[in-house]
Amino acid sequence: MKKLLIVAPHLSTGGMPQYLLKIAEDKFSDYEIHVAEFSCISEDYVVQRNQIKEKYRLIECFGEEEVLKLYLKTSKPDLVYFQEIPETYLSEELVKSIYGLYETIVTTHSSKSVTGSFRNVPDKIICVNEW
Repeated sequence: MKKLLIVAPHLSTGGMPQYLLKIAEDKFSDYEIHVAEFSCISEDYVVQRNQIKEKYRLIECFGEEEVLKLYLKTSKPDLVYFQEIPETYLSEELVKSIYGLYETIVTTHSSKSVTGSFRNVPDKIICVNEW
């Protein structure tokens, strides 16, 4: 079975983690799914975070890129899916290394994101738009 790593800047509040749950269930049901939460910004409003933790392996990075690097090195996912433009919360060096080694997908978190301004280009981009 292929392995998918979904990387989210956080899983606090409902919007992003609810989308993560839905996309994982609908589009990636044939993958072994792991989720990396880069930073936990709040212990409140974690209904979806708790659902993710129950369904999938959760890697808590606590804002430390080394945790994510170690996970990538040891687990070797087939696909890395970013729930936000990774340069907004990860170093340029780490993003470039991930894009160089893994198939990547990025979902923008805002309808105001401009894909032409990406500093690094993933294999696929899923854009939110105003419609």
